[in-house]
Amino acid sequence: MKVKAFYGGGFAAVSYLVTDGTGEHAVLIDPAVSYEEVMMRVVPMPKITALLLTHGHFDHMLTLAAWKEKTGADICVTREDAPALTDAYLNCNRMFFGTDEIYPPADRLLDEGDVVSFGDASLTVVKTPGHTPGSCAFLGDGAIFTGDTMMSDGAYGRYDLPGGSAEALYASLLRLASLKEEYDLYPGHGRESTLKEEKNYYIR
Repeated sequence: MKVKAFYGGGFAAVSYLVTDGTGEHAVLIDPAVSYEEVMMRVVPMPKITALLLTHGHFDHMLTLAAWKEKTGADICVTREDAPALTDAYLNCNRMFFGTDEIYPPADRLLDEGDVVSFGDASLTVVKTPGHTPGSCAFLGDGAIFTGDTMMSDGAYGRYDLPGGSAEALYASLLRLASLKEEYDLYPGHGRESTLKEEKNYYIR
């Protein structure tokens, strides 16, 4: 499994193209970057089989509609955050910009432990509520994609937006910090890190 980060998305959200061992199949996590930018930097372009959302905030799905149109890939999000795709209040467009912008609806609703397979690789869903009710992480071979739950340098997502909960977020951070394996950590904003480095902020 190979990971390529794209920092060109709006509002400093990071998109990740995750490719299987053959380089022929991939998923895109949090589509905030344009299809054209990825296509210019990834040659040959793999077949995108799924568009994965770590949560339902606008900055992590800015280009979701375009990616859906270009690839036909399934839009995958937890069932708790699926309503945000078609609700401008829940996706925070109304709160931040006063607009009613929405996005294509989900094709697949994800639950704890679900597996998203692509080629010879796969990612497992780990629910991490708190930043939003349906925030999740995607756990793969030596990599974890944590969205806005756990970020580098001890940072974590806001809990004062619709459906947020400080108590749930803290529990999710402790859950991630308790994972025993070593993982490269790919957050929704900021630099890449490792779970070993970040868990030091939560477990002494």
